[in-house]
Amino acid sequence: MQAWFHEQPTRQVSLRNPALSPKVPSAGSAPVDWEPSLAFLKLAIGVLLGGAACFFTLLAYYGQFATPRSALVLFVAAVAALSGVLLAQGRRRAAVFTLCFGAWTHATLASFLTGGVSSVAVIIYPVLIALAGWLIGMRAGFALAALSVGWTLFLTFVESWGWLPSAPTTHPPMRWLVYGIAFTLMAALVGYLSVAYDAQLAQGRALARELTERGAQLAATFGAIPDLLFELDLDGNIHAFHSPQAGLLAAPPAALIGARIDDFIPPQAAEVGRMAMREALDSGFSRGRQYSLDLPQGKRWFELSVARKPVAAAEPARFVVLARDVTERVEAAATIERLNASLEERVRERTAQLEDANRELESFSYTISHDLRAPLRSMVGFSGLLREALGDRASSEEGDYLKRISASGNRMSELIDAVLEYSRLGRSAAQRVTVDLDLLVAEVAAELGATYPQAQVRVLPLGSAEVDPVMARQIFTNLIGNALKYSAGAPQPLVEVGANTDAAPREFYVRDNGIGFDMAHAEHIFELFTRLESGPGFDSTGAGLAIVKRLVERHGGRIRACARPGEGAAFFFTLDAAPQEARA
Repeated sequence: MQAWFHEQPTRQVSLRNPALSPKVPSAGSAPVDWEPSLAFLKLAIGVLLGGAACFFTLLAYYGQFATPRSALVLFVAAVAALSGVLLAQGRRRAAVFTLCFGAWTHATLASFLTGGVSSVAVIIYPVLIALAGWLIGMRAGFALAALSVGWTLFLTFVESWGWLPSAPTTHPPMRWLVYGIAFTLMAALVGYLSVAYDAQLAQGRALARELTERGAQLAATFGAIPDLLFELDLDGNIHAFHSPQAGLLAAPPAALIGARIDDFIPPQAAEVGRMAMREALDSGFSRGRQYSLDLPQGKRWFELSVARKPVAAAEPARFVVLARDVTERVEAAATIERLNASLEERVRERTAQLEDANRELESFSYTISHDLRAPLRSMVGFSGLLREALGDRASSEEGDYLKRISASGNRMSELIDAVLEYSRLGRSAAQRVTVDLDLLVAEVAAELGATYPQAQVRVLPLGSAEVDPVMARQIFTNLIGNALKYSAGAPQPLVEVGANTDAAPREFYVRDNGIGFDMAHAEHIFELFTRLESGPGFDSTGAGLAIVKRLVERHGGRIRACARPGEGAAFFFTLDAAPQEARA
């Protein structure tokens, strides 16, 4: 953990709190960009301009207006003004150079013309040296100091030989004005430096506290990461690591730093890591590569996520490698794969069982169709022959018995046909095509309406649908036939066929004004051989609605009924859902 933190460059830590970010000159920027430097520079320009004006006034007062001193005062005023203009234009470094070296040039000329080493102008040298060293840099300060020392030695030499011009009279106010300017600038310089560096020290302390807090947060973050974290180079050398679980390491932590990863994991696993780093070298990151290790606690699977670490251009590539223990996920995936394989096997077994059941059902259907029909045909045929043979000799009771035998045989034949039809529909799948339901229902209504001439069949717009045409015809035939049959006794029989286009999926309906039924029995009306009404005119096998329900389900739809005794019935169904597979 310590090694990992020691490896982290401090430049990666960013401060989010602007109040804790000291306004100090950064690497590569001019010291004059610092706020205290700008403030002092403006103060120095103002003091020099003000001092020049005062000195010029004193010169005029003492009658020295036409002396070289006036030219020197105008020179320093021009230097200060030019520095102010450059500062206003944002050319801060040019303003500092102009002020420092221009003021130094003024002091040099003034010392030559007004008394040499004993000139009051010499007192300004320390201020200018400190100003240049602060605002421009140490080299500028040393350069100006060297020039000042050299010029002072030169003045001493020429003064000893008497080569200097005679010095003009310097009145006390003039002398104290120069001293005042120098002392003011020096005091301001010292004051600004003291205040600025006190503030900088406070900011540095706040920054240290912030870095300490962020370091503690960072340590907590790394401690909460449950994965192995390494810093490697392209050759596989370990530079840092983080591991919350020492048991997952192949060696003691102290032995990892500086070693090669090939020394601790199998070659094939190390190759996975190198491949991931090569990928990250090109694209910046690599994710999803897995390898396994045989550890004391058993075989463990790991997944690598590699990111290239930002480094300087001349430094070798470094990579942050996160190795996540995905053993549970891999084992879960293997379990799911085994379950899927066993599920597929069970599906195959179930499919085989269904195929066997279908074959048995087909065999049963064949038995019903052939083995039961033959004795039924014999029974009905012989009962008819017997009735014809007896003729008038048969009593009314015997004739009634023979009619019942024939009717029962025919009834049994109809039931056999219904069972076979129901079974056949259960094994067939819907073959969907686009069908014009308006045309289909009109044809069905015309065919059935001939049997019930007194009834009216009203067909509202239905549109087209993707349905099996044969099955759809059977659905509407059975429902409309039932509606005509059970409404035949009404004074004005009416059957209405329509669709509710607001529903999703679209819902069709067949409604009549017939005898209806009690909704307490509604759940049974779709069962095979269930009949709620019996008597003359209502002969039925009880399979019609069961067949309709199965055909609707073949289309993936649903059917429901709504009725009241004596007030008619309505059947609602959908056909636009996904079709179901054929069932046994």
